[in-house]
Amino acid sequence: MSSLIPPDYDKEIKIVFDNNELLKNFFLVFEKITDENGFYIHWNDLILSSNIKDEKETFLKWLRIKFKRFYMYREFPIYHFEKKSFKYILTPKIEKKLYFLDFHASGNLSSHQAVLDFHLKNSYSTHALVDEAIYSSTLEGASIIRDEAKKIIHSEQTPTTKDEKIVVNHYRTMQFIKSNSQSPLTKEFIKDIHKNLLKDILSNEKLGKFRTEEDGTFIVMGNDEDMFTAPDANDIEEQLSLLCSFANKVCESNNFIHPIIKSIMIMFFSSHIHPFVELNGSISRALFYWNMLKNGYWLSEFISISKIIQQNPINYTLPFLYTQSDQNDATYFIEGIIDIILESIDELQLYFQNELNEIDNLKKLFSSTEIAEKLNFRQQKILTHAIKNPGYIYTITEYKNLNGVVYDTARKDLLELSEKFKLLLKTKSAKSFIFISPSDLKKRINSFK
Repeated sequence: MSSLIPPDYDKEIKIVFDNNELLKNFFLVFEKITDENGFYIHWNDLILSSNIKDEKETFLKWLRIKFKRFYMYREFPIYHFEKKSFKYILTPKIEKKLYFLDFHASGNLSSHQAVLDFHLKNSYSTHALVDEAIYSSTLEGASIIRDEAKKIIHSEQTPTTKDEKIVVNHYRTMQFIKSNSQSPLTKEFIKDIHKNLLKDILSNEKLGKFRTEEDGTFIVMGNDEDMFTAPDANDIEEQLSLLCSFANKVCESNNFIHPIIKSIMIMFFSSHIHPFVELNGSISRALFYWNMLKNGYWLSEFISISKIIQQNPINYTLPFLYTQSDQNDATYFIEGIIDIILESIDELQLYFQNELNEIDNLKKLFSSTEIAEKLNFRQQKILTHAIKNPGYIYTITEYKNLNGVVYDTARKDLLELSEKFKLLLKTKSAKSFIFISPSDLKKRINSFK
């Protein structure tokens, strides 16, 4: 038997309770539901970390842990295709992390105020959406260099290869999610996500179509021994109805589910149902963002969970398989995704810190010049990039998308830099203006002293 598959608890606990000697020994030892560090352990973790040489003792230790968990479970209103409910436990470690996220990812802006004060929220949001689009695409098998993908998105080039189309479609889908974050979740909404992701890739008749029995059996993840097989195609409609009801239902005080846990479980259930033949992972992550934004977690607009998952996929796949293997206990997946969210926030903090350093460098560069107060931060930032990249070609469209501003604002910024201040070289390519970084840009800036 694979180590990922725990002993059959229902069967084994019955054996214990039917044997007086086993029952007596069973209650002599008290077990916690987590390890000594507060992490929610699986049977596989217990085997790998256990110092107990006696297999019987390891087995009994697991049964004691499960016995205690049994009385702490909370059930979700969505069930496995075998009609068994999914459930979870709110451990102290999970509660602590949720408290942190509630404070830092929703209403509180103070920790990032220095960055947001520069009125560049749209720029940071665009950066995150592009990252999520690229990394979510690569998780689904797209092969593209990150800088090339960013260039295609920012310059609004028409994608030509399948991989380019997948990345651009992922970006447009994230924009769709952001624009429709207050819409209710429906089957049509889920189909629209699928259509957005695969536009110009699949034929129109295949867009938004749920998989059927003719499509065969889908192994979502795992190896030969430890795998999860998607539910039967005939169950998709019913399961999605339950998912939509779960997502749209306002939690009352007597059945409250924390919004972040709900977002995580919407992602899990969507992936579990596996409604389409392709890109179910991207759809599930998009629905995670949808519910986070719907519930006011503004910081989710600035993070990329796909980036963290791609860096270490086992931190996503293992909790998913743990949940599937251990009687639909979703605590493993909840704990794993919360850690991924926290890691993505760490990445964001690092990005913000780099931006603050960039702001300091800009202040030093322009502080002694006459144009310091005449250039906005967007213009100063592009000049910093231009100094490092002589000969670089900027377009109005690319500048617009990089900074999250409208076309006219981008055009005005670049025309000022080229015509008024002579800091960029303006020329025409076809019918559009392009702006080139001169090799003597630093000298041109210093001439304003």
